[in-house]
Amino acid sequence: MKIVFLGTSAPSIEFDLETAAAVKQLSPETFVALLGSHVTYFDQETVAQTPAVDAVVRGEFAISGLTNRAMRRVLPSYSGSQMGRVLKRLRLHGIIKRIGRTYKYYLTALGRAATAGALKLRECIVLPALALAPAR
Repeated sequence: MKIVFLGTSAPSIEFDLETAAAVKQLSPETFVALLGSHVTYFDQETVAQTPAVDAVVRGEFAISGLTNRAMRRVLPSYSGSQMGRVLKRLRLHGIIKRIGRTYKYYLTALGRAATAGALKLRECIVLPALALAPAR
């Protein structure tokens, strides 16, 4: 499986989406991921707009770190204390590491590897299995 990462920006987003469509047309099995500030803020709209885009790499946590509050915006069903326990478990397992004297965390090498592996499993096994499952 081939993976293509395309850097995007707001002024060139239309060209970037056309490039993603061209890559997908030339090689349909290629996994196309976009990254950049425009697609970070408009991730769902970008994926809905262009079926050639398989994923959007949102890098805001890599820059500013994970916080309890930021994670609860992504996972609203968790309370502050529940998310605190999740973060503690991730820290104890070596997936994330706390930035000294702050309430921010970052992914460790193990965490990045686990995340990449989980995304690959989802793409190669889970989603194709769901596509083949009979409708209810």
